[in-house]
Amino acid sequence: MILRHAGEQEKRRRTVEILKLRGAPHRGGEFSFAIVPGEGISIIPIALITERGQPSVERVSVGNAELDRMLGDGLRRDEVAFVSGATGTGKTLIAVTFAAAGVALGHRSLLISFDESQEQVLASAQAWGFDLEAMEGSGLLRLLNTYPEEASLENHFRRGPSVD
Repeated sequence: MILRHAGEQEKRRRTVEILKLRGAPHRGGEFSFAIVPGEGISIIPIALITERGQPSVERVSVGNAELDRMLGDGLRRDEVAFVSGATGTGKTLIAVTFAAAGVALGHRSLLISFDESQEQVLASAQAWGFDLEAMEGSGLLRLLNTYPEEASLENHFRRGPSVD
C-alpha cells in the first residue's frame, strides 16, 4: 500500500494505491482519501465507474449547433460533462445553454458552479435570455454553487457540494 501526499497546482492531495492484495482481486490505481476524525480513512473512488449496463447511444443537443457538431451530434444521454477553462471563456454560458436545452425537452439537469455564486449565475443567465429560476421552479433544473478550495478536494467530494 502506498500513501501519497503530493503537491498539485499549489494544493496538497492525499492518495492511496494498493499495489498487491494477496489472494484477492482489487481495483488498481490511485484513489483520493480523507482522514476523518473519529472515523478513520475514507476512500473517495473518483475514478471508479460503476457498471450500469450498456451505455446510452442516444445523443442529446448541448443547445449549440456548432458545439453539437464538434461533439459528434451532442453528448450521450446520461453522460456527465465537465466544462473547464480560464475565467471568461464561456464555461457558464455553455453549461446554462445545455441545461436550458434539456429542460426545454423535459429532461432533468444539474448545473454545478464551482466559482460563481448563485446570484452571479442567475444574473448571467438572465442577461443571455435564460430564466433559471423558472427552470428550477419546474423541478427539471437543480442549481448548486460550491467552492471546493474551502477544504481539500477529497473532503469536498466526501462531504458533497453545499447549496448557497
